[in-house]
Amino acid sequence: MDTTSNCAVVNGDFSQRSHDSRIEYANADRTERLQSFLADKGPGTVMPCMTASSERSLVKHRAKASQKINESMAKFER
Repeated sequence: MDTTSNCAVVNGDFSQRSHDSRIEYANADRTERLQSFLADKGPGTVMPCMTASSERSLVKHRAKASQKINESMAKFER
């Protein structure tokens, strides 16, 4: 039942007051998100290529992983 009248809500039929408040809420929410996005002073975009230090780190990680695999295979072959 709608609190503003004695009519039951049937098949999604809302009172005009309820419909208007939903539209107002949606518009306010949309405006707030847009203002938040425009005011965002976060970090710049991610660089498309890797930096030199991350490349060195990845090479070092792969070398350690390769060494561990080789040691495991050597133990397995004995």
